[in-house]
Amino acid sequence: MNSHPNPKSVLVIGGGDGGVLREVVKHDTVETAILCDIDEAVIRVSKKYLPGMSIGFQHPSVQTHIGDGFKFLEDRKNEFDVIITDSSDPEGPAETLFQKPYFELLFGALKDGGVITTQGCAHCPLSSLVSMSVTGMLTGWLQHFTYTAQVADFLIL
Repeated sequence: MNSHPNPKSVLVIGGGDGGVLREVVKHDTVETAILCDIDEAVIRVSKKYLPGMSIGFQHPSVQTHIGDGFKFLEDRKNEFDVIITDSSDPEGPAETLFQKPYFELLFGALKDGGVITTQGCAHCPLSSLVSMSVTGMLTGWLQHFTYTAQVADFLIL
């Protein structure tokens, strides 16, 4: 969010727990924040059991769309200042959110000067992210870079 000088329209793909949305609506410039999550149950359970996490759903600028992020993006062109993907790791159903067709849809939905951020995962090699850039996956984008940081997470034993 802080990478864009004036984020007015924000899209969150995934993130049904509401944590990212909660942080997005803290920015006064945001006029529209849309959360698109494929699983309505995640949102419902978060609202019931994680009220501090899901409080962003109550913000007046928030719209919620239940459905596939791919399909949602197909109809969006030049619409968002910031797009945040808050998905699970790139295995199974979320694997497509780490491939070229998804990034092409993201690029098409961005306004000029827009910003995209997506999570990686601790066990995914950085080399795979770098290779996406090297192989031309992001060709045509004015600027792209990889930022890595360790983020505290949890492990269920």
